[in-house]
Amino acid sequence: MTTFIALLRGINVGGHRKVSMADLRALAERLGFATPRTYVASGNLLIDGDAAPDAVAAALERGVVEDLGVSGVRVLVRTPGELAAVVAANPYPAAAAPAAAGAPKTLYVFFLATAPAAEAVAALAAEAAALAPEAFTVVGREAFLHLPDGAGRAKLPTLLERRLGVVATGRNWNTVLKLVELAG
Repeated sequence: MTTFIALLRGINVGGHRKVSMADLRALAERLGFATPRTYVASGNLLIDGDAAPDAVAAALERGVVEDLGVSGVRVLVRTPGELAAVVAANPYPAAAAPAAAGAPKTLYVFFLATAPAAEAVAALAAEAAALAPEAFTVVGREAFLHLPDGAGRAKLPTLLERRLGVVATGRNWNTVLKLVELAG
């Protein structure tokens, strides 16, 4: 069996698309996944199974609609190894260091459904230059965002998905580290 980290996009944000974590765990069990566990109410689900990551995502997306009655939710799946590689690839280590002022509240990882086209990344980089000190770096299927003034009023997160042309879901650095820990 493989452990999968399923990241649900767009649930429990601003009172929309409400999904209880107990219902999500129960759904995962009904779908045949073992040992479902969640972390915080923002759609972080760890499960064990034998399917391919794309099949896991598709089953969860269908289940959220059919069993929980919530539409428009996308699921991105990573393995523990992929998540550990994300942590190792962090291009903003100073932003992740506990000693940094406000850190790690300034570092976010946006998980992408697919690696974006180089042209889209370059176009976003040109636009993002005007948003400094906000910064981003794409590494494979992840976009790292350094938001020194916090995420509350940051412009870059709202541009990311549209400009890159891929589905994305963001997690703060603390959540990413906790998911790595929980995934073993």
